[in-house]
Amino acid sequence: MTFDDMMTVEAYVVAVLRDGEPRPPVMRRLDYDRVDIDMSKWPDDRRDSFAGRLRGALSNKHTWDVWFSDGGRNTLCVSEREEAG
Repeated sequence: MTFDDMMTVEAYVVAVLRDGEPRPPVMRRLDYDRVDIDMSKWPDDRRDSFAGRLRGALSNKHTWDVWFSDGGRNTLCVSEREEAG
């Protein structure tokens, strides 16, 4: 994922935020080819909803996957979808 990809993800993050939701930090990983979104300050019950909205927004225009990297759902990840086969 490039810096431009990170900026695109960040723009989508802002676009799917609802009134009153804090803007989560978006970071491009150097050790993995992905963008991470820090959800650790969000209430647990709102993380899945946000992830679903972001997944839906990105799926229409990009071939990217969105998933939580940990069981606590503290880090939401975006990366290029892997080809099946």
